[in-house]
Parts: sequence; C-alpha cells; structure tokens
Amino acid sequence: MASGWQLANVGYAYGTTPALADLSLAIEPGGFYGVVGPNGSGKTTLVDLLIGEKAPSAGEIRFDGRAPAAWRRRDLARRVALVPQEFRVQFGFSVLDVVLMGRHPYLPRFAGPGEEDLAVVERMLDLLDVRHLCARPVTELSGGEKQRVVAARALAQDTPYLLLDEATSSLDISHCLKILRAVRQGVERQGRTVIAVLHDLNLAAAFADRLIVLHRGRLAACGPVAEVLDAELIDRVFGVRALVEREGKTTRVLYNYGEEGRQ
Repeated sequence: MASGWQLANVGYAYGTTPALADLSLAIEPGGFYGVVGPNGSGKTTLVDLLIGEKAPSAGEIRFDGRAPAAWRRRDLARRVALVPQEFRVQFGFSVLDVVLMGRHPYLPRFAGPGEEDLAVVERMLDLLDVRHLCARPVTELSGGEKQRVVAARALAQDTPYLLLDEATSSLDISHCLKILRAVRQGVERQGRTVIAVLHDLNLAAAFADRLIVLHRGRLAACGPVAEVLDAELIDRVFGVRALVEREGKTTRVLYNYGEEGRQ
C-alpha cells in the first residue's frame, strides 16, 4: 500500500472559479515540504484537500491508500495534525485546555488525560513559550500568541504528518524560528512528514527539503530546494527579479528592491 499522499489530475473550483487544476504529485513520508506561491495560487485549498476538508471536483487523492474523506475522523487525527491559517473559537477555553485538545484522539471515551498526555502537553507549552499563558482564555490572546498555542496543540497531537497553513504569518521572527526549528527537529529525529505553506522564500529554503510551487492553481515546480528555487522561477511565478545564491547546503534569495519585476 502506498504511503503519504498521491494526487492524480486533481482539480477544485469554488463555484465556477477554478482554484486548482490538473495537479499531480506525490508527497512521500519523511521530509519537510514547503508550499509556496503567490496569493490566490491554491495553497490553502491544497491543504484542505489533503486533510479531507474539501473533496476534489476532478481527479483523485489518496492518503495512505484511501481517500482522505474515507478515514474515520479519530483515526485521521492520529495520523495528521493541522495548524490552520485562522483559528476561530467561540468559547473562552483556556490555553491549557486548547493544547490538551491535541491529546483527545488518543483518549478513551469520557476519559481525562493521563500522565503521559500531561507530560506531552507540558513539553509543548515550554517549547512554544506559552506556559505563562496557561490560564488565559484564547479569546483574549493576540494573533501571534494564538498561533503559538495552536502550534503547541498540533505538536502535542504527536502525529506522523503535520500540516502548517501559514502558521507563522502573525509571529515575530524569534517565535517564527522557534516553531520552524521545533518542526524541523521532528522531521530529523522522528521522521515526521511536514507540509508547510510559507510566504517567505528564504524561510522555505532554510527549513524545507523540497518545494511545491503553485502558480494560478497549477503546479509550477516540485522538487529539492536547490533544484527548484532559481531566479527564473521567482520571476515567472512571483513577477519579482531576484538573485539566488548557494553556498554549501544554504540557498539564499536576494531581492532587487530597486527594479520592478515582470507582472
């Protein structure tokens, strides 16, 4: 049985407006996949399709051999965790309660968290620097604080697959790097598979092993960072002139701020 995700000629439309078209790719277990592309290129739609939140209007998706929607929600939650672009909550759950939600897929019905669950949550509270917020209602947090709490919940879920949809967009650089380093550590030490939607190409180059590049709802490129990320692709996809430098395993994008790219 194939593992990971296999997408064959996948398409999705919002009414008559296409969001993704003819998308074929394989996301294999292990490694950090960065998903990049301009606004409106279909990045969040791709994440929603991968987790079964949406069903493709064309083509086929398989996750570990089954359509995502065919998985029982509890079983899928033991396999895949998500840090969404936006976290909306109507009730004033405490930060501790929200992070504990990451352990719910493993708890017997009507049972509370055990010592192991609490130990996992304690580690994530420290790792994401939110312990001091434990008693605060999430409805009273800033956008950046809320993102760190939701990331802690997803890491507490301790799944082999982790999806991040612009999970660092509201964070200062210190906390952004803290989350990405923690995620990268899970790839290297636990063999976790990470799929992260990122806007910053330098962050994508620094942390990802492979890039999935979307442009106008289609796959523009997919492969190792060093093979995919170059000045021609940045100009073609983002309409920005840039210089791409490589030194050893490091790839760095330098933008030409004084010259307009092709729009």
